[in-house]
Parts: sequence; C-alpha cells; structure tokens
Amino acid sequence: MIQLLSNKKIMTGLVTVLIVIVLIIIAVFLLNNRQSHPITKVFVTTGGEIKSTGDWASIGALDTEKGFQYDLPILADLAIKEGWVKASSCISGEGIYYSKAQEENITLIFDVDENLIGVYQNSDVQMPVPWMKTNGPSKSDGSYIFDKEHYGVYLFILDPSNACDLGTSYDSILASPSGLPSYSIPINVDEAIAQGWPDPIFCSQGRGKYYSNPVFNYIIMYNGDGNPIGIYQYSEESKSAPWWKTKEILSGGLKVVEQEHYGLFIFFADATRACSAGQQKSTKTGSSQSLYLGQGVRATPTPYVEPTPTPEPSTMIPTIIEKLSQLKTIELEVTSDPEGLSSATEIEASEFTSSLTAVLGSLREISYASNTWINNVSYKGIKGITKSDNMTSLVPDALNGKSIEVTVWLAEDGTVKKIKLIGEISGADSNQSARTFNVNIGY
Repeated sequence: MIQLLSNKKIMTGLVTVLIVIVLIIIAVFLLNNRQSHPITKVFVTTGGEIKSTGDWASIGALDTEKGFQYDLPILADLAIKEGWVKASSCISGEGIYYSKAQEENITLIFDVDENLIGVYQNSDVQMPVPWMKTNGPSKSDGSYIFDKEHYGVYLFILDPSNACDLGTSYDSILASPSGLPSYSIPINVDEAIAQGWPDPIFCSQGRGKYYSNPVFNYIIMYNGDGNPIGIYQYSEESKSAPWWKTKEILSGGLKVVEQEHYGLFIFFADATRACSAGQQKSTKTGSSQSLYLGQGVRATPTPYVEPTPTPEPSTMIPTIIEKLSQLKTIELEVTSDPEGLSSATEIEASEFTSSLTAVLGSLREISYASNTWINNVSYKGIKGITKSDNMTSLVPDALNGKSIEVTVWLAEDGTVKKIKLIGEISGADSNQSARTFNVNIGY
C-alpha cells in the first residue's frame, strides 16, 4: 500500500478521478436544483382571426393582411439558437440584455439562470406614459446599448431585483421597478377594479377580458380566473413591425379602441382558454400565480376595495369653461387634412372664449378621447358631437346644422391645449375633413 501511494503517477490519477467525481456530483446537484422557467409561454401578436371550438380558441397562422404571431424564447440558449445575441453583462436590478438584428423594437432580458424575465421596447416616435424619452438602457461600463435617443419602456414579467443572483426563486409574476419606465399591471382583477380599471363584462376568445382605463393608452388582458395574461399597446403614430395597423379593437361587439391605430399584443401566459375559469394547477407550495408558475392554487383575493370612480368626461366641461373665462391672450396654430381648408388663424380672446364655451355647452355623446403628446407632455382628451352653428369664429364660412365631432385636449388645470374638428363644416368639406388648432393661451 505504501509502495502504491509512493507512486506519483498513480496518486495523480487518483486525485484527478476524485476531482472529476466531485465536479460531476456538483453538476448533478445544480441541475437537479435549478429552477425550471416559471413562465411557460411568451408571445407577441398583432391580431388576426381566432377560430374557436367550445371554450378553446386557436390563433393559427396569420396571413399578411391580418398580422402575425410568434413566440419569444423563454430560455437564453433557445434565444441564441434563434439568432439573439448577448448585448450586455448582467446589470444589477435589470438583467442581461439580448438583441437581434431583425428585431428593431424589442430587446429581451434574461437572468443569470437564463430565464426570460422581461422585454424592453424602443420607439423612434413619441409614445405615451409609461414610455419615456431616454438613451438607456446602459451597460455596466456606462455605455448605452442603443446608439440613439428613443422612447423606451420595460415589461418585467418577473422581478429583476435579483436577476444577477444564481438560483433566484420567483414566487409571483410582474414587477414595476422604481426608476425604470415600466408597465404597472394590477396582479388580479380585484386589484385592477380597485385601481380604476372597470370590469368589461365580455371576454374575447383567445384574448381574454380587455380592461381599459381612460388615463392610459394600453389595455390589460385578464383570463377567466382573474389573472393578468397580457397587454395590448396602441398608438396613433406610425410604427414599424411587429406593430400592426389596425382599424379598431372590439370585444362583445363593443369598441375597446375606436380609432385606427398601430397595435401590438404581448402575452405572458397561454391565452387559448382565456375565457375559461379553473385553469390553475394545484400543488404544494401555495403560490398564488399557479397559471404561470405551474404550482399552487389561486390565493384568497385581496378584500374588495370600492374603487375611486373615473369621473364622467362631461364633468370636466365646467372646469374648462371656468379657465376659458380667465384667458387674456390666444394664439392659434392651424393645420388641416386635406390642406387648405378654411380656418381662422387669429382670434380675439373674448371671441374664442365665447365660441368655445358655446361649443362645449352643446356637446352630446361625450366620452374620453386618446391622450395626445405636446412637447413631451401627455394631455387628456374629451370628445363629443355638436352642430356647426357655433363655429364661425374658428371656421368663417361654417354652415349651420352640420354634425361635427369635436375633440379637446387639456392640461390638468383645465387649460385647453388643442382642438380638433372633424366633419363637413363648410361647403367645400367632406365628412372626413379635419381641422386641428394648437392653442397657446395666456392668463
């Protein structure tokens, strides 16, 4: 035995074998204890036909006229196989960014365990809150991943707080880290209702229930169990793929998004049975997000809190009229579609006050309009229908008795910032003629 131990070659071989055995044991331990990806499916889609049989819905191959749909890789090795390239090291509180040449608007974010935890979107055109004008995100050395200023927003499917720690366990989905422009999504329908997202009643097969809030330019989809499964973003600005030009969004025959726009769905859970309840799997851990994490049953919902009601848009009119009565100066910047429509370019403050007060006072079918951006500030809008009789101050050759759609955008204090008139106001107009007045008011 002593002679065997004195043989250096044999000793070296034994040590090597022991090291290999130890490494194998460690590798097996790590593989057995590695967290499986808590999200089973993430995909983007722009719409298309949804074929339904019973409570199942199938969103199949979509032709070029109806948009498209594709999955995002939920593991980093799958992402690499699909052409995604690592764009940064792991950034604390954010994760590891992966980009792809063919994806101009989407960057994926993974944790160090190679789980997809979020999506970063960028846009060359102005986008509504929570999008923010930025140069970021930045790498650990301070340089930027993108080489130009843009509008950006995060959708964190999993909390990125510990993205750079091995073996991170996720007990719930969705996060909105402070300091990063990101979507804040109520964790269930009870929370959504309490935060001013009213129950839409109807459920769309393969999509879910569309919860909307007039304050925000996006829709949250919830399934039959009351869990969030995706968001729908929309913008009236022209957007490149994967965004898709869409006429409107309907649910139960009702218009959820009325105007023509560019839109994009991002789903972070399977939506094929979105309108069926009882989809959660029961397991031992008691996690409340079993649809996504594959464990637990739905927890007892947060006790219902009476929501702060969204004020009726008509209640804003007295505030607008009160602010109009205080104005001293008025400047108008006018555009029209088609170009060259008759419009007043100069007007006395008192005449503007009188005319717009009459128009606002006669509005009917009043509703909220999409917010608009002016100089990087978002302004709330209301709209309604009125007759053209009170519009001669803004359109000198206005006819009487024509139905006109009026949209007014205003600041929080009720100051008018922009007015849009659509309809046949003068004899040369069509019912699609549009006049836009950017308003600069002095008090």
